[in-house]
Amino acid sequence: MRRSLVLLLAPIFVAILSFLPSAVGTVMQKPDTQILNLTPSSPIYARSPMSAKQFAFVPASTSPQNAAILSPVPPPSPTSPTTFKNGVVIPVTGTAGGIGFQNFVAEWAPGLDASSGWQTTGVTLAAAGATPVANGSLATWDTASIVSAGYYTIRLTVNLSGSAFQALTTVYLEPDLLSANWPQSLNLGPALGAAVVPARNMDGTFRLLLETPAGPGSAGGELWSLSVDAPAQPTLQTSNGSFMHPAVADFSGASGDQAMIIDFITGSPVSSNLELFQQDGSFKTLESSPNLWSVGSQVVVEDLAGDSRWETVTYGIDYNNALASISAWLPDGSLFSSNFPLTVTFSNPNDGRLNRNPVLVGDVNGDGKKQIVMMEVLSPSTFTLALFANDGSPLTWQVPSSLPGVPVVMAAADLDNNGELETILAANTDTQTFLHVFQPDGTERPGWPLTLFNSNVNSQSYLAIADLNVDGN
Repeated sequence: MRRSLVLLLAPIFVAILSFLPSAVGTVMQKPDTQILNLTPSSPIYARSPMSAKQFAFVPASTSPQNAAILSPVPPPSPTSPTTFKNGVVIPVTGTAGGIGFQNFVAEWAPGLDASSGWQTTGVTLAAAGATPVANGSLATWDTASIVSAGYYTIRLTVNLSGSAFQALTTVYLEPDLLSANWPQSLNLGPALGAAVVPARNMDGTFRLLLETPAGPGSAGGELWSLSVDAPAQPTLQTSNGSFMHPAVADFSGASGDQAMIIDFITGSPVSSNLELFQQDGSFKTLESSPNLWSVGSQVVVEDLAGDSRWETVTYGIDYNNALASISAWLPDGSLFSSNFPLTVTFSNPNDGRLNRNPVLVGDVNGDGKKQIVMMEVLSPSTFTLALFANDGSPLTWQVPSSLPGVPVVMAAADLDNNGELETILAANTDTQTFLHVFQPDGTERPGWPLTLFNSNVNSQSYLAIADLNVDGN
């Protein structure tokens, strides 16, 4: 599914939590390889309160052969123009010419549909506007005189003998952008629900990482690294990339973060590679898992042993054998213990969700050690949850052996402030969504599950857990 992505970065305070790499993803349906081959569709834009003013972008006296602005690109709707940081010099390109050409003028005015206030402050015309231009540089606009945020209209007027033609575009100026490097535009964005995550550089600064799976016309998946004040740097992966966001941690202990990513390979059978990316964009494949569809599940990074070193937990589905396989990897690609990989039932061949988080890692029972909770799909309409110790040995708990629905999204939180984690899970049927809360021993919390309306077993569900009213719970 092809889509573009624009990233804007303003100064923010970011709290980097130890569980950040284990962030819960969202859900997208149908991860079949056919997704990668869809014909791009025309964009759909929400109706804007300013829609009545869209006529301003097509003046009555316009002719693309005589007056046209190519960049900044005229927005598809008035309130979605290209954004720049105040003070940058904006190049204006396009066409100005025609029979009887006399000259052209470029002006700007504040507002989405400016009818007055036109000025040329900061505008420098190519050849002083005296020479026709065909799909080239018309002018530059130095925005140093503008200090506040807002919409601005740029107007090109081409004067011919006896007539004048105009073209319009708009921009938005935002002084709070971190640098003139923002926003950045990528021709292919991440999959639905996948995040942009921060990574610490070896010098203590930060970069942003995002993953874009292969799309139409692309050679493969790419990991993008975005620094504060430099253009985005892509690294082409071995194969099709991932639908999930990178899992980031200091795997090497060298005071800088690396990224773990699943790279999936289409074909028969489907296989998944686990790749470790360095700060400079170089990477190596740590492990290859044939027959496993791992790309639809978020990679989890946790300190399983409690020794301040990071392990990587992956969840892959073997549709051929109706199994799910869970592995815990050391940074060198070896397994954390001989108990891995773990396998549980996955008996729903039609369930191919993306952005699922089928694995939780945390101190569920408050004993100071990490446990692993994982979804076990018993049939197309039933499931349960399995519990394992940090070394992969099975543990017993009292989650019912069979629960109705298709498990969709799962999270863990200490609802009672007692150092133990409850497991919160949403499961769908065609008519209902069950929202469960399981106690640390696996029993259902009194008053749960909640039964919510649902229109389709494949609908998307999301979870967010926080102390919303600041009462300590």
